[in-house]
Amino acid sequence: MKYFKAGLLAFVSIIFSNISFSQAPTATENVMNFSSVSLYESFADDENTLPSLHSIAIQSGTLTTLAELQWLVEDNDTLHPDFLKEVLNTDYIFQIGSYLIKIDLYNNRGLVILSSNTDAYLSLQSNDLEATGMMVLNGDEEFGLELLEELEKNAVTSSNYDDFLKAARACGGADRRDDKQIEPWAETYEQCDGGGSSTNGITYGMDNKLAYQKAIFFFSLQSKIRSIKWCTFGGNPFTVPVYTYADLKLIGTVKYRKRCGTEVNQSENMLELAQEWGDGVLHWRAYSGGRSLSHFDFNVDFGIRIPNGNPNVPAFIPSRHYRIVYGY
Repeated sequence: MKYFKAGLLAFVSIIFSNISFSQAPTATENVMNFSSVSLYESFADDENTLPSLHSIAIQSGTLTTLAELQWLVEDNDTLHPDFLKEVLNTDYIFQIGSYLIKIDLYNNRGLVILSSNTDAYLSLQSNDLEATGMMVLNGDEEFGLELLEELEKNAVTSSNYDDFLKAARACGGADRRDDKQIEPWAETYEQCDGGGSSTNGITYGMDNKLAYQKAIFFFSLQSKIRSIKWCTFGGNPFTVPVYTYADLKLIGTVKYRKRCGTEVNQSENMLELAQEWGDGVLHWRAYSGGRSLSHFDFNVDFGIRIPNGNPNVPAFIPSRHYRIVYGY
């Protein structure tokens, strides 16, 4: 049974009504269903489609996505990219064309099976790798969408799919990369309400990250800064919630090639102010899509400050420089 707030439903419905697509995925029973690879790509390639995906799930009486689950139980899932949270149900399953797909990041693999096969969904749910027609993809697989295209054309079958995936490729994909660190930037003698010590002291930090995310059917270059604070003595910066009262800055550049295609160059200069309803998190997803990258050079500098309410606001405390690179 699904639970949601009427106000949230109305708000997301308004967003969805203002987004124009010739087609949209449907909630088929408890699965987000994309009718084709091209439809899936149109959503995966555009981060602005997330509200419409969220609306489809919320308005369904049968589908509960990972994003909804996180909202209901405040689950802090950092493993799945935001797009996949809006697509995968609570069994980590969705559908493209005629095929049900399970993206199992916990076991670093993907499972694909024809939806019309006997007990197809149950086979995915129970991780039955020996089920008739089950195709098992390694978590580093670069050609998930290409496999689906060949399957739909009957050029590949579940009996010889592995030969297709092992075939020599003119251009391979990039490996995973990340650069992340929690950087303390201020310590005070404020009273600390937790942390296992009676000694006062609070440390303020910025939780910074760059990553090239790979999930077989979704790839992205993501950068993010989170404002956090913790008890200096006995506190754990890896478990504390976001500290929202902070101004954040992100300046970045990127160049990348999708499967050795034409090089794309982008830059970004972002600012989030606490007094303008900032939530203590600022991110830039420089690339997202269903096809992997072969090259990337991703550079970001972060900054943080606590606003003082005066016209002469303090300067931003800069982070170190963050960079991930592959192929260049």
